[in-house]
Amino acid sequence: MDRSITTAALRASAAFVCGRTYTRVLLIEDSTRGCVLGDVIAPVASNAWRITITGYNASLEKVTDSSFTAGRASTDPAAWGVASSRAECTCTLGAWAACIDVASFATDSLFPQLRFVTAAASIGSGFEVGVEWNAGATAPASLAPIADSKHGAGYTADPTMLLQSQASAGAAWLALDETLGGCRCAAGTTAVPTGCVAFTRTVGSYYCYGGDQHGVACTG
Repeated sequence: MDRSITTAALRASAAFVCGRTYTRVLLIEDSTRGCVLGDVIAPVASNAWRITITGYNASLEKVTDSSFTAGRASTDPAAWGVASSRAECTCTLGAWAACIDVASFATDSLFPQLRFVTAAASIGSGFEVGVEWNAGATAPASLAPIADSKHGAGYTADPTMLLQSQASAGAAWLALDETLGGCRCAAGTTAVPTGCVAFTRTVGSYYCYGGDQHGVACTG
């Protein structure tokens, strides 16, 4: 009996929390106070991008140069929690988020890649569908068509679905949260995307036996 998943879609209420690699973030010019050589400004998360002060004019008390180290961070800058390595190094505009030049962002917009799959230990096997980003590559927006070979089979009950991310080219597909360069469904655990994806399975297929429809394929 055919119990494969034939259609899948993101739920209308689906919300994702994602992270990706930032390759450029700049401070607004002349927006710092009390910063000296070696001070670091960065999101509080580990493996995040960071700006290191490399040039400082003591007489003018002005940062003249800085270096940037690429790293991962949420695709939502409001969640960065940017801070300096010393309390004396402050943003003159208020919280450090106000001193970040949002127009300067550059990211690896090709990653993370996302997909929904059936869990290895779950009933059923073989289902897989890719998740597509919106035009601005800022948020997951839809599912790709399901390939015929990826419908999965063998279901006797609803399977456990997993959300997997590929953080960079050639990397393994894993359950990764935003701090590791992946995405998670805001509802549910990092791995099991409760509330983000809906699917339908064919109820079954068979041939009628006897009667005027004998041998005719039926579904139901």
